[in-house]
This record gives sequence, C-alpha cells and structure tokens, in this order.
Amino acid sequence: MKSTIITLVIGSALVLATASLRAEGTNSTPPPSQLQPSTSAHAFHLIPPMMVEKLKLTDDQKEKLKSIEESFAKTYQEYKTTHKDEIEAAQKSIDKAMAELQEQRKGMEKAMAGLQEQRKAAQEQFRSLLTDEQMKYLPSPKGNNPPPPPQSQGTQSNKSSN
Repeated sequence: MKSTIITLVIGSALVLATASLRAEGTNSTPPPSQLQPSTSAHAFHLIPPMMVEKLKLTDDQKEKLKSIEESFAKTYQEYKTTHKDEIEAAQKSIDKAMAELQEQRKGMEKAMAGLQEQRKAAQEQFRSLLTDEQMKYLPSPKGNNPPPPPQSQGTQSNKSSN
C-alpha cells in the first residue's frame, strides 16, 4: 500500500512538473519539489496559467478553478507533511538511481570509445559519395553544423531516411 501511495505521489509530481515545463511564459508552474506552503491564494496551479488563457475560461470557471486549486494545495501540503519520510526516501532512491545511470553511461561511452576511429572512417567513406550540394547539409567533421536545408525545395523526399 505504501509503495502505491509513493508511486501515486511521484507520478502526480511528474505530471505537474511536465505540465510546468510545457507552460510558456514566466507564469509557469514550479516543479512540486519547489513548492512551499504559501500564504497567497495559490500555492501552485493545477494547470499552467497559459492553459487557462487558452481555454478561455469564464469568470465563474476561473473562480471554481481557484477554489479547487486552493483546496488541493492544502491537501497536497498535508499529504506531503504526513508522508515526509516516504517521499524523502523515494527521492533519495531516485537520486541514487540517477547517479548510477550516469555512471553506467560513462562506462558505455568508455566501452564504445574504441569505435570512434572506425566510425570516422565510415563517415568519410559516406561523405566521399556525396556531391558538393549534398555536403552542405551535413555537419562538418569539426562539429560545425550547417544551416537546415530549405523547406520549399522538394529535395527532401529524394534523401534516404535514417
């Protein structure tokens, strides 16, 4: 049961964080980890303020949303306080897993480093097949990326897909 609750809390936090990242402008919702008890009318928004604008809510709908958000903010803070130890343990577990993943990625990069010279040679073989016009659209070997190809020309359908 506890793992279900923790999963629910983390899932809700991720949904709220994702929504805040997608929000445009400076009024975006802060991630749940940054939420603090607030004396203002809103501890945080259930939907990003930009979405409220896009939905063109009526004044009545806005007032009801405000009430729902205030109620949920109180519930959120109470829940967070009551389940503080579980939430902190889950966050530590996530942090540990992320650190392990970063180490695994470093290990993979190190393991694959031996292929870099062969990759460069294969890329050069491919580059030798291309015309000067086609070469304009490839990144240079030094990492300087060219401008994207013009969209108005119908040449993209002639290129092979990845």
